Amino acid sequence: MQGINDFASMKEAVYRRYKRLKEEQQDFPQLVIIDGGKGQLGAAMEAIEELELHGMITLVGLAKNEEELFLRVIKNL
Repeated sequence: MQGINDFASMKEAVYRRYKRLKEEQQDFPQLVIIDGGKGQLGAAMEAIEELELHGMITLVGLAKNEEELFLRVIKNL
């Protein structure tokens, strides 16, 4: 039996949410806090990159068990 893929679920949720905002030409938030650590943050960033929204939204991941905050910075070239 296979379990839920937490990273794929995070990527899909972020992709759907911000794809809709983009299609509806809505404002994007300045900061999005992702529930999870580096893996979840990476999955969310993949969705943002696929939507070509990097540089428009700052994402941080909050790993509650360790009380760590992860920030991934993407520079526009």
